[in-house]
Amino acid sequence: MLKLSTTIGFEDVAEKEVKALIGGRGEQKRGFLLWEGGMEEAVVLNLHSRTLTRVGILKVRGRAKSLEEIARIVKDAEWNWLKGKSFGVESSRNGVHSFNSLDMSRTVGRAVIESCDFRPRVDLSKPDVKLMAYLDGEEFYLWMDTSGRSLHRRGYRAYEHPASLKTSVAAAMLLWSGWRGEALYDPMCGGGTFLCEASLYARGIPPSLWRTSWRFELPHTRALRPLPSFSCAELVGSDLFEKHVQGALKNCLSAGAEGAVFRANAESMCINFQPDLIITNPPYGLRIASKRVIKRLYKNFALACKKNAIAKIAVLTAEGRLMERAFLDSGYVVEKRKKIVNGNLPTDVLLFVR
Repeated sequence: MLKLSTTIGFEDVAEKEVKALIGGRGEQKRGFLLWEGGMEEAVVLNLHSRTLTRVGILKVRGRAKSLEEIARIVKDAEWNWLKGKSFGVESSRNGVHSFNSLDMSRTVGRAVIESCDFRPRVDLSKPDVKLMAYLDGEEFYLWMDTSGRSLHRRGYRAYEHPASLKTSVAAAMLLWSGWRGEALYDPMCGGGTFLCEASLYARGIPPSLWRTSWRFELPHTRALRPLPSFSCAELVGSDLFEKHVQGALKNCLSAGAEGAVFRANAESMCINFQPDLIITNPPYGLRIASKRVIKRLYKNFALACKKNAIAKIAVLTAEGRLMERAFLDSGYVVEKRKKIVNGNLPTDVLLFVR
């Protein structure tokens, strides 16, 4: 059984992608999928998934309210396969518990050691095997990580925007919007993440192409395979700040994306082409000081979309009500919406149409 981490709220999008990549069946949980499969399927997903952030082999699953119950569940599993390997434990929780995540890591590590016929080596910095524990209310999961660093760290970024969007979120949003190669424009492109991810998706380029390290031992370049591709029209981005324009161009060059990026104000949107889809991650929250400024920006952005006869706009913002009001007042309707967690921030994903 596989434990597949993804963005909270995009579990359905990840499920469709996983089914297309490896087939089989699974179930959705908050922020992850449980899917049938083993190491072979884990390798395929690590190399080819755009929407997952981590792939693990599930070792333990059960219900637990206390550290004692967690220890019992862990001890019921077989751990002698750790012989000759070092291991470490990383834990996280969701809900209210009488203990913290560090307590949980210590409990899991002690239970693993006590259940072995030998004493496995503990290495908290660079273990051969990284075990990851998660307690969601009373549901306990323990899995072996196969990804290493998060899969959203593609490796192609030559420029880090100070508020860069996770590549996995951008990819999930592209899939969710239904984009299949139509002319695309991001008027607040920042580091150009949407342009890069759209290009990789259209060209069938595995998102792992730039990565060099994994937690599985395999000549993984032999396992890389081209993904389905399709023809792609213009990919265009713009930003108010020249520094980000140049950064986005660097990222597009690094990712092999043929995207045009120029300096422009999204509130006026003076463009000489007709995009079929605008997709963007506009400023909100800590990225901009005043809600009044955000309200004005969103209103003017919606009016600019109307002026340019843009038929379809997908946006991600923590100020969903302000964005929705701006587009409703400009004659658009919400075709679909989704609540996700971007970082640790509850965020709205909205698709407007005319």
